[in-house]
This record gives sequence, C-alpha cells and structure tokens, in this order.
Amino acid sequence: MELLPLNRQGVHEAITGVTKKELKDLYLLKFDPASLPNALCEDVLKDKNSSRITPLLQYQLKKLFEKAAPHWDARPKPAQVVISEVHYSPEFRKESLEEMLDQEMALLDRDWGEYRDKGLLLDVLDQYITAQFTAGSRRDEEIFSIYRHVPGFEPFSF
Repeated sequence: MELLPLNRQGVHEAITGVTKKELKDLYLLKFDPASLPNALCEDVLKDKNSSRITPLLQYQLKKLFEKAAPHWDARPKPAQVVISEVHYSPEFRKESLEEMLDQEMALLDRDWGEYRDKGLLLDVLDQYITAQFTAGSRRDEEIFSIYRHVPGFEPFSF
C-alpha cells in the first residue's frame, strides 16, 4: 500500500496523537507549552521534499521522547513525560532530512570515521532499507555476518 506524504494536518496529528485517547494512558505525554507541536510541525514542513517529512518527523519525535524520558524503560514509570522547549532547543531543531542525517553521520565519525570515508557506513545503512525504500530491520548477527571480513567491525554497537 502506498503511503502519501503527510500534509500539515497529518503532521500535527502525528505529533499530538500520542496525547489523546488510548495512547495518552500508555505514553503519559504532554507538550509544554501547548504550542510546541505547532513549532515542530512548522519546522518539519520546511523540508522541500514532501516524501521526507515522515522520516524527519519520526526521528525528531523519537529523539524528543528520549530526551524527555531517558529512563522510560525503568520501573516505576514516570507519572508524566513532558516535552518542553528545553528539549526542542535551537541546536536540536532540524528543518530538513539532510540536516538531520549530516548531524547523525557526524556523531558516527568519532567511532567510524575511517569507514565513513571508505563508504562502508552508507553500505551498512543500506542494509536497513527495504526493496520499497522504507526502513527495515535486521538482526545484529545478520549484519555481522555480512561484514565479518572488515577489521574492527565487530565492536560496532547498533
């Protein structure tokens, strides 16, 4: 089934949907100030390529949740997870998928700089793309078996 790019209403619903109905009780999520989803929505919609809106939004929401609830998996669960302007700071905001990817790739330079220069990093990332050009998943063992011939690959942590 082909998924069409999200419009403004769809982006806003994707951001605020977890604060409503059944998901509200599961994620205990709140935005403060209440206008924060609008700012996120506006930033994401600045990407000129509408097909990139969904992955950029998914990335930013995941990172925001991780910043707001770094110990989410611990017990007991927090009473409330609040995503605030402190989490959505100017250095965090991304207005394009390229900008987000550049930042993430730069983080990998510390451990994988030599592999990035040789193209191995992009090759590994390609292993997580499906035939339909969507995000896929692979077990670590599968990836290790493909690249076991590369010196120093084993310690890489996904």
